Amino acid sequence: MKRIFISLWLVVVVSLLFHPHKIERRETEKPEAMEALDFWTQARSYPHADIPADRYFKAFEAAKRLPTLDNPNDAWRSIGPNNFSGRMISIALNPLNPSTVYAGAASGGLWRSRTGGLGGDWQRITTGFPVLGVNAIVIHPTDSNTIYIGTGETYRYLGSTGGIVIRTTRGSYGMGILKTTNGGATWTRSLDWSYNQQRGVQAIRLNPQNRNTILAATSEGVYRSTDAGATWTNTLGILMATDIVINPTDTTLALAVCGNFSSTGGGIYRSTNSGQSFAQVAGIAPYSGKGMLEVFSASPNVVYASLADSTTGTGSLRRTTNFGANWSLVSSQALYGVQGWYSHFVAVHPTDSNQVVRGGVNIYKSTNGGVSSTNVGGAYFDMHHYAHHPTNPNILYIVSDGGVFRSTNFGDSYQNAHTGLLSSQFYNGFSCSRTDSFVAMGQVQDHFGYRYTGALAWPGGAVDEVGWTSINQLNDFIQFAGSRGGGSISKSTDRGLSFLNSSSGITGGISCWNTPFVQSPSHPNVLYFGRSIVFKTTDGAASWRATNSGAALDGNACLSMAVAATNPDTAFAATIPHTGIGRPQMFRTTNGGLSWTNATSTLPNRYPMDIAFDPRNSRIVYAAFGGFDTTRVARSGDAGTTWTDISGTLPNVPTTAVAIDPFNSNVVYVGSDIGVYVSTNGGTTWSGFNDGLPEAVIVADLVVSPSNRSLRVATHSNGVYERKLLESATGVSERPPVVSAFSLEQNYPNPFNPTTTIRFTLARAGFVTLTVFDLQGRRVATLVRGERPIGLHTIQWTAATLSSGVYFYRLQGDNASITKKMAIAK
Repeated sequence: MKRIFISLWLVVVVSLLFHPHKIERRETEKPEAMEALDFWTQARSYPHADIPADRYFKAFEAAKRLPTLDNPNDAWRSIGPNNFSGRMISIALNPLNPSTVYAGAASGGLWRSRTGGLGGDWQRITTGFPVLGVNAIVIHPTDSNTIYIGTGETYRYLGSTGGIVIRTTRGSYGMGILKTTNGGATWTRSLDWSYNQQRGVQAIRLNPQNRNTILAATSEGVYRSTDAGATWTNTLGILMATDIVINPTDTTLALAVCGNFSSTGGGIYRSTNSGQSFAQVAGIAPYSGKGMLEVFSASPNVVYASLADSTTGTGSLRRTTNFGANWSLVSSQALYGVQGWYSHFVAVHPTDSNQVVRGGVNIYKSTNGGVSSTNVGGAYFDMHHYAHHPTNPNILYIVSDGGVFRSTNFGDSYQNAHTGLLSSQFYNGFSCSRTDSFVAMGQVQDHFGYRYTGALAWPGGAVDEVGWTSINQLNDFIQFAGSRGGGSISKSTDRGLSFLNSSSGITGGISCWNTPFVQSPSHPNVLYFGRSIVFKTTDGAASWRATNSGAALDGNACLSMAVAATNPDTAFAATIPHTGIGRPQMFRTTNGGLSWTNATSTLPNRYPMDIAFDPRNSRIVYAAFGGFDTTRVARSGDAGTTWTDISGTLPNVPTTAVAIDPFNSNVVYVGSDIGVYVSTNGGTTWSGFNDGLPEAVIVADLVVSPSNRSLRVATHSNGVYERKLLESATGVSERPPVVSAFSLEQNYPNPFNPTTTIRFTLARAGFVTLTVFDLQGRRVATLVRGERPIGLHTIQWTAATLSSGVYFYRLQGDNASITKKMAIAK
């Protein structure tokens, strides 16, 4: 038992042992950012090369017209995690009040802090539009109420088919440039790409001498406005303009850098007429990744260019002293890792050009003008952008996949500036305890796994930045987590404090980036793990064997799975054709995996993103689908023999999650790339269920927390939210949940002094113990020990001799146990 209560310092040590430092391994591994973004795109675009240009915004508009079943007294509320952020890709400081900082997330919208990011006061800015990725922010230097933001995240152009450019790596939908003139209270469309949401804006610059003139680097090239963003003209039609700068003393001069993944026309371009036209600069060695620029403030004719190759780690730092007419090589130091297409920048000290900060996979500092740079160290990875303080040249902000950081010595060291910034990107495979609302777990892009313990700050846990998780529904001390690409599954017996690889017997087959596995609620020693071959364990992951006589389902990897609550032998698994062969398929087993039957029937040719069984009837199954212009949710009432499209009025966007209310299985919840929706009649009609969520949020998973009768939404953009299940207040009748093997309720009152009541239910008679432990794992009281009959049992306990503090009480039965926390407050 003492393992359960190990001290915090030991938790840190264990985390380091079982979570190899991400920065050290990225130098040699496959580009994981590319794998994650490709996975995100393919799930939404398949069977097409990319998402349709206009559907997302149209769906957003249509969703506003749907009826809602919201209750303002019980809206969604964030439950964190607020101690780390998701990928951040842009940042800007208010030039008139630099304590106000704006930061743009990759898929979590625009955020603002009024304490320089140090006060934990980050707030998401509501724009009234489905703004997810914010790649550029610029603030008017004399009127800080005027702000422009560039939206969308697009990285790769692979070629052209029939005159249509194919973009197959993106981070989020875009809608052009938005503008506010009242400090963010309201926003209007400036460069309006609402119906062209494949596009992205990478940088925006205001002319320092005429702020009505604006240049923007976009996925479509360089755009120019001379009327403060009212109208725009494309003045450089080279794909993937990634950065742009304007000479502050001679604003007729501008530089743009274009290209990514060896797209046509990559290079540096120079304008001598304020951006009306550009000519490519000769003498720049070809590079395959993206380029980034930085003007040396003290001498604006001096400009630095960071030019990277896409995935080889190579590239160069170049310098010009005549604003781009000629360039010299400063350094060929390879610091880009495998992500030169994705994450790097160069920042020069405003008054000392010897000090150069370079962002790549890690963060680097040079004191000799960039000739050589030293890794600063620390948890700073995948650098995206930076911002100078307007009055203190030593203060530098950077944003990365790790969040927002602030330096007061121009890059020698950094401090966390993102506490309270709720932009983490969870994946499908979030899990909750059945008996303790303070026990939940998920895995997060760029941050590995994290555990909800009742506070907004989440401690670390699990094993990777992607992979499904599961919590034993009869004993929540036992938890499981998968790793990226289906490499392994790991098991914890101490409520997620540590995990050990438990993959013995899982060999062969191919896997998805986010590989699914499921655990039987009624027989938790039974789990299924889905590669192209489905594996099964019946001994809690001590050993695994291949199902289906070792044969793959169809040769493709599983994307989603579900196991019936009423029968561990009944399960569904869905595959996707990421090998390029076949189409998505649905398979069913009713004999524990001895054989699988194709249950695809009339299901759409789209990625099956999630599957859910009716908790009381394993013949009723729901499936949610990615893609546009097709079935979003399907229902089967005959165990997958036939399917009915129940999408109805659901928004025409990728639908990523489905969950059934265990207290009333007529109530069905679905999540999509816009938000959460609910049906009270098994999918016949749908209503919005989004009060309290951002105006657009990408749902990764929906999970019911039975112990507090709540629904949780894990988002791939803004962390995790919770709200009460839809019950009798909205006319939905309530029924009791299915009786499980046994259950332990939260003591009441809690905290207490000195007497409290504990209730537990047994579905069958047997020998049980109910024991109380302190934080050191020492038993302080035994409340029950012996045979007890079936039914509800109530125990009153008086803790007169114990001191104030947190204690644990544990119900132990045949092959299962449940533990909960209580607090004595004297």
